[in-house]
Amino acid sequence: FRSTALGDDEDRVIVKSSGEPTYVLPDIAYHINKLERGFKYLINVLGADHIIEAQTVARGLQALGYDPEPIHVLLHQFVLIVEGGTAKKGSTRRGDIVPLDELLDDVGADVVRYFILARSPNSHLEFDLDLARTQANENPVYYIQNAHVRCAGIFRQAAERGVSDENADLSLLGDRERAFIRKMLEMPEILMQTYEELAPHKIAFYALELARMFHPMYDEVRVLHSEVPEDVARARLRLYRAAQVVFKRLLTLMGMSAPEVM
Repeated sequence: FRSTALGDDEDRVIVKSSGEPTYVLPDIAYHINKLERGFKYLINVLGADHIIEAQTVARGLQALGYDPEPIHVLLHQFVLIVEGGTAKKGSTRRGDIVPLDELLDDVGADVVRYFILARSPNSHLEFDLDLARTQANENPVYYIQNAHVRCAGIFRQAAERGVSDENADLSLLGDRERAFIRKMLEMPEILMQTYEELAPHKIAFYALELARMFHPMYDEVRVLHSEVPEDVARARLRLYRAAQVVFKRLLTLMGMSAPEVM
């Protein structure tokens, strides 16, 4: 393929001397198939070592008269597994790798999803197994999910005591609660940025920021306490209901579970 005519620094082999195609040629054909089926926005998630192949596919489409503009390539850096402070050096060529199935069995799907989502594609990820196994606040997955658990716990207790958030007067909320509400109201903007920039790590960052505001508020802002006036309790209960909805939506968007007990 004389890709130098399209700005490449060297021509690329797309058919081997044996007559067999390299995997770039079927990729070009597959992209043509998708474009001809009317897809207007194509997202390719590839390893960072495939940047040349991605560029060759784009030039191949261009050479055949297709516009490569609809193709958006996200190049992900390699994941480095760290255990006991030591990195496990792997090689795909040697077959020296940590299978995803083993990682899922070890720490669970929620942890794997979050740890990978929480890094932008162009950032190297050190997957800390010791941290991933921790069931404590240091683990961001536990920290975020526990916020949802705490909200669910409040509503179980409220139901037992017959307390509801009907006719809640949110003007009774204090500065800490209002600051948390303002943070929750950022979610639509975060989701739009995630969509426009193809940056799901923004959701992961936002969920953790929200959890960092939530837990200190939970420790300080009581709801079902004898010293809390009923109208204030209703307002705070409404706040925690909104918090539960937001945390559940964020966890769902990240493909994670939203437990009610832990």
